[in-house]
Amino acid sequence: MACDDGDVTEDSGADIIARAQLLLAAGEPSAASHVLDRHLRAHPDDARAMIELAHVLVVQGDPGAAERITRDALADHDAAPWARAMLSQIIALDPTRAEESLQWSRAAVAALPTAPGLHVVLAARLGRLGRTEDALREIATATLLAPDDLSVRVALHVQSARALLPAPGAAAEAAAHARAALQLDPSDDTAAGLLAAAQAVASRPVTTLEGPHRPGGTA
Repeated sequence: MACDDGDVTEDSGADIIARAQLLLAAGEPSAASHVLDRHLRAHPDDARAMIELAHVLVVQGDPGAAERITRDALADHDAAPWARAMLSQIIALDPTRAEESLQWSRAAVAALPTAPGLHVVLAARLGRLGRTEDALREIATATLLAPDDLSVRVALHVQSARALLPAPGAAAEAAAHARAALQLDPSDDTAAGLLAAAQAVASRPVTTLEGPHRPGGTA
């Protein structure tokens, strides 16, 4: 924040977070962590910076520390919905805590139902649990709230691919949705995994009733 006399200029929390995000995107998590740590030493109650640091810590392979600092951010009323969503994502890294992760995500949406990003996080948690219809409903809500939001559009394709993949004969359509998600966000690992799975399903030979050991077969 710049003072009126121009003598002292201090970056706002938003500026610090933006800088950390750029460093993380550039593959420099240690530098991002340093920027956030220094800011939090001066502003220990900046919950949004805590949440961003939690993200960096996950990237650095320390989900335990990420969870601890995110729980500290819950004390900030305005940031609490986002802290709940971050907790949901951190906890989801442990498959044995899937239901706990879902509950945190539900709590985030309940606290701030007008935030499309929180519906996207909840959709991801539901999708991981195989509840694709519920996931698609969350994406539909997010789309109504922010029809032009890139993350919402990516999530719509991802959850559509997830829903279609188990359906007989729908592998090609699932793959098309996964490709669309990757065109919008080439870094989406979930979309890449769904595309690989859909392609594997599509490449399997089709079983018919005619053939060896089948009625009408030759053996």
